[in-house]
Amino acid sequence: MVTWCNLLVCLLLSHCSKVACWNAPRGCCFIGSAASLLNHYKECHFSVVSCCLCRSSVSQGDILEHFKGDCSIHEATFERAHNPTTQDLGEVTRACLEMKKAMGRIGEEIMSLKTSLNQCCEDIRARDVSCIQLLEDQASRIGDLNALCAAGFTEQQRALEKAAADMSVVVTNDGNRNRELISQELCAHSDRLITGTEKVSTTVISNRELLIKKLHAESNRLIACTKGLSREFDNFCGQREYHWYTSDWAHMKATAMKGGSADSISPTWYAFGYKVGFYLELRKNENGELHLNYFFTIHPGRYDSDLGWPFSKSLEFKIIHPKCRSMDISYEINADFHREEPAFQKPIGTRTRGFGAVSLCSAEKLDTGRFLRGNTLHVFLEVKS
Repeated sequence: MVTWCNLLVCLLLSHCSKVACWNAPRGCCFIGSAASLLNHYKECHFSVVSCCLCRSSVSQGDILEHFKGDCSIHEATFERAHNPTTQDLGEVTRACLEMKKAMGRIGEEIMSLKTSLNQCCEDIRARDVSCIQLLEDQASRIGDLNALCAAGFTEQQRALEKAAADMSVVVTNDGNRNRELISQELCAHSDRLITGTEKVSTTVISNRELLIKKLHAESNRLIACTKGLSREFDNFCGQREYHWYTSDWAHMKATAMKGGSADSISPTWYAFGYKVGFYLELRKNENGELHLNYFFTIHPGRYDSDLGWPFSKSLEFKIIHPKCRSMDISYEINADFHREEPAFQKPIGTRTRGFGAVSLCSAEKLDTGRFLRGNTLHVFLEVKS
């Protein structure tokens, strides 16, 4: 019984008694239960830790600032780029900056796309309201026309019934003497009734045809608006950067060594409304060496009639190293400086003739530089405005 009481007293003291952090002389203001002291110490910024470079004692909360600015060994070795850790840190920093720039551009494009889509939605809503108003107006006109027809028929029927009653009285009074006159009157009333019916029928048909024509016109305008939105979407959101992983490198080299050349053609995509693509060509020279050519092509697209010709955008060709981006091989071309080239004219046939980087690098450089991952080569093309 005494043991349980002692244990209970210890537990109450550990949870209820107040203690201060042992870093209080360094400025920590923590006061809490004894049970929470250990968890606080793990997060206390006033705890002293040792710098992994200069071995000096630094507060746990200031270790990052110390490493950035105050560490003498870090400053002395910061300029040395031969350290693999420093190189990796630089590459990570550059990659982060590139990602931030890309995210900024993507954000701007998304905001512009949202603006265009919102405008399109407003246009479509306005068209819907116009169509609904037109349909209501035509329905009202048809209702009025039906009422007019019914009233006309009723009036003519009453007139005919009155004429028949009058003629009956005349026949009763005058006998056969006025029979021919009665017949003529009845025929005249019948002709007038038929003429009125034909006019009403013609009016109904004319209004119906007019309504159909207006509805067709509104439908055509909506279709044109939708097509225009699709074209603007392709022009604005078309894929301007294209990464391609060609996985037939060994086959290309074997074919080029045997036949003199081999190529590999990329899929096509839309950039700024142009349907574009590229292809890689391995060609053997007189010394038996294989060199890689990188050519840009334009294919017939659905917006060619609305685009400006010749093609005048800038192009960046690049071969991506799988591990070290600083080893990437790149080449840029401004098509505006080569406006007479057939490759940048409006395509006739399947595609234009290729234009780009001739002898961008040798196959040996790609193999020895470890640009290949297995049998796959990573290439990249960007179409710039």
